[in-house]
Amino acid sequence: MTTRKIFSNYVVETAQDRTNSSYARVTLKNAGGTVVIDPVGLPVMASAADAVKLFDGGDDLALVTASPLPGGAKVGIVVGSARGAGVSDDVTVTAAGVEVTVLFRDAHVVFDNIDFGLKTTAGVIATGLTQASGPEQTAFRNELEKQSVKNVAKSPAAAPKLV
Repeated sequence: MTTRKIFSNYVVETAQDRTNSSYARVTLKNAGGTVVIDPVGLPVMASAADAVKLFDGGDDLALVTASPLPGGAKVGIVVGSARGAGVSDDVTVTAAGVEVTVLFRDAHVVFDNIDFGLKTTAGVIATGLTQASGPEQTAFRNELEKQSVKNVAKSPAAAPKLV
């Protein structure tokens, strides 16, 4: 059984957040080949003026010089397919690219849930990618904070209690 990713496990919204958070539809490319993914929760970084790429091991945010995200934002979190935030359709990412919805500014995100594992829908790491190291993940989170994306602590699992 495949479990779909849920938008609310990554982004915590209030009524005010819905009007203030910044989303963009951008092209996601994968130079390493074709990969089918459930995009929600994946970290991305600007790779050119017209596209973003999956953030993986060895990526250096200091090298970002152009971005398709408004205001020159360097990083973001995929929150849906091209149909919009919260839509967890599988997308096929190729070198030519596919449109996805990215959250990049003024939001509350559970940083601990960001999917740095870069797994395909088959549950294996995408071909040609490596998981970002601890320091690389920290750099990504720091960049999110510079873009006014705030960390929300992961909630403990609710345990049923009989009374």
